[in-house]
Amino acid sequence: MDRALSIFAIVWGSGVVALNLLGIAGAFVAYPFWEAVFRIQDWYSPFNIVNWGLNLVLVSPALGAFLWRERRRAKSGT
Repeated sequence: MDRALSIFAIVWGSGVVALNLLGIAGAFVAYPFWEAVFRIQDWYSPFNIVNWGLNLVLVSPALGAFLWRERRRAKSGT
């Protein structure tokens, strides 16, 4: 079970990173260079709470699986 939780957390987290990178690449495909740069800066601005919240929601299953795995390991003593 620990191995399955580890694999799920890695795959899910990698998927979230891949989706963010695809969004960045898509901005460069859809817009001229500097407009894409400005949009990406706007998306990943520390003041864009909506984007950070959505990314946190997207990555939360991976974090939950990781925490569940660590709790299982602590109970079993390994």
